[in-house]
Amino acid sequence: MNRPLHKITAAFFALLAACGCQHTCPNTQKPLKVLMVGNSFAWSCRRYLPAVAASVPGCDLQLEIAHIGGCYLQRHITEYERSKANPKHRPYLNIKMKWSSLHELLTKEKWDIISIQQASHLSWRPESYQPWADKLIAIIRETNPQAEIIIQQTWSYNDGDARLHSGTANSWGISQQEMFDRLAANYRNLAEANKFRVVPTGLAVQISREDNPLQFPVMTPEFMAQFKYPAELPKTTDMVGGLGWGKPVKGERKLSVDMIHLNRHGDYMQACLWFAFLFDRKVDEITFRPADLDPVRVEKARRCAQQALDRYQQVKK
Repeated sequence: MNRPLHKITAAFFALLAACGCQHTCPNTQKPLKVLMVGNSFAWSCRRYLPAVAASVPGCDLQLEIAHIGGCYLQRHITEYERSKANPKHRPYLNIKMKWSSLHELLTKEKWDIISIQQASHLSWRPESYQPWADKLIAIIRETNPQAEIIIQQTWSYNDGDARLHSGTANSWGISQQEMFDRLAANYRNLAEANKFRVVPTGLAVQISREDNPLQFPVMTPEFMAQFKYPAELPKTTDMVGGLGWGKPVKGERKLSVDMIHLNRHGDYMQACLWFAFLFDRKVDEITFRPADLDPVRVEKARRCAQQALDRYQQVKK
């Protein structure tokens, strides 16, 4: 027997809702509302993700970031409790460069997706996650029961970071690959325990290193002391880190060293990955390319973002 058209249509939209497609389907009338609870490893999405999303018709994004530099899971809970006791305590910088509390950011909108992550320096240590992750998850579920909670998998540092080399001051006793393997396992365990999806940013970074086996010089004090402005500095092809001459301090330029954050090519890769994850679209659909970046590295960033999504096996719900 043929079913009336209106009943078929109603059944179709009911199926879409049951599948959770309201979070990922393209060409929606309302913007996708995303809140990232994190630190600078989420803050880096601010550079390119809005422009990347805007370049694809129908992919409207409302992005907010709860940012404290270096903030780890335990501190998110501590700051939340301090703000509850004192509403004037507002330690988070939001995307409009205004100060807020985590409670304010969680309740300012009915978020569709809220992401969490561990601070990078603790990401490889399994004991650093609990009970703080569960407490943060409980806060999010209480304030935003409608939201999907996801995890951003962070990344391992540039091989030039001295902490990844034995025999150096403050060595962690692990390599770059070991740092990634351990953090990936920790995020996986958290995802499996809660049936969360993972944005595999760390995997994208690791994929970008597969065809780049050259190691960057280790940033020991002795190595860095040999450079005096305006000496030419070593260049990295990694998506993480780099060297530069900072702004003059009392007339003298100081060497600026960053072996942990994404550089601008890495920022673009992260933005492409997040876009494709959030909207369930292919990276190839993105038309925005930063004009001031190396076009070869830009194409590599796009390719690695897509490969990370294709390779990562999400937890089955």
